[in-house]
Amino acid sequence: MTTKWGGKSKISDIERLKSKLKSLIKIGREISEKYPKSHYSAWKWTPLKLICLMYYVDMYSRIMSAKREELGLHQIIYIDPLAGSGTNFIRDTKDVIAGSVPISVVFSGNVFDTYFFAEKDDMMRIALQARLDILLQLQKNKCIVMEDCNQLLDQLSRYMSHLKDRIHYLMFIDCEGLEVKWKSLLEVLRYPGDLIFVFQTREIMEQKIRWRNEEALTSFYGNEEWKNAKNEKDLLNIYKEQIKAIETIDGRKREAIDALSIRSGREADYYSYDIIFAAPATKSRNPWFWKLLPYLKQRITRYTGDAIKTALDILAGRSLQIDWFYPRDVTLDDFIG
Repeated sequence: MTTKWGGKSKISDIERLKSKLKSLIKIGREISEKYPKSHYSAWKWTPLKLICLMYYVDMYSRIMSAKREELGLHQIIYIDPLAGSGTNFIRDTKDVIAGSVPISVVFSGNVFDTYFFAEKDDMMRIALQARLDILLQLQKNKCIVMEDCNQLLDQLSRYMSHLKDRIHYLMFIDCEGLEVKWKSLLEVLRYPGDLIFVFQTREIMEQKIRWRNEEALTSFYGNEEWKNAKNEKDLLNIYKEQIKAIETIDGRKREAIDALSIRSGREADYYSYDIIFAAPATKSRNPWFWKLLPYLKQRITRYTGDAIKTALDILAGRSLQIDWFYPRDVTLDDFIG
């Protein structure tokens, strides 16, 4: 069976995605054999952002593989300054699932020349390094693991200053709160690369209204603009606009910027955060970005409760039925355009 986007079978496309999920689950189980009790403690909605990351890493790697020679890139790197141990323990269901680190390896098609990670917890950092040995096998030299997220970003900016516009990166920042300082992030954002930033909107509002943590908020934003925010949406938009205003060394801004809102809608089980996606402008104006993000918005934001359980079942291997998430009339090729 063929499709209108170039002859690829819709069914085989879904089977390929299932195969990727199977691989991710298998690797998650394998790496958990190293330090089996060392996991990042997460909530039941965690798989939503991981699914988003799966899609983005897969899309980014395919596009950058095709464009690498044309762009004259010396290195393509992956950055995760809040990496955890490589696995997540879901408190609500007691599941152990693979985290962002395995996703960056499994779904990237070997496009990344170097991985940069940081994790402050000593035990989790040791577990992460051991698990990376399994994931990267004979390519251990491709990985750098540090302790402090901001020190990692500072070192990266110095590293990229030698490569200038011959480098491109994908950076995934999964904050719990206000860990990343703007002055450190800013220096990295001056270089060409895509950003996925988990912005803990509710927590940041709590820091402003309840805890009045002014020093940390100013460090997080890099200024006192946050004081002008009247609500969660304002806090998010101020941060988005700051990212959008940065011009990279090749004279481009991240005009492709959007956010995916994750909300529970129930006070008894309330969570509220946004995932910011930002990519530098391209000559073609990032057509894949503007197809992928609305698609994720339509699908991800409406799933809570049972759908999250379904996602956990998929990641844990209890179910392979993914039609609820990936309709049969859409293929990944349609996002590339």
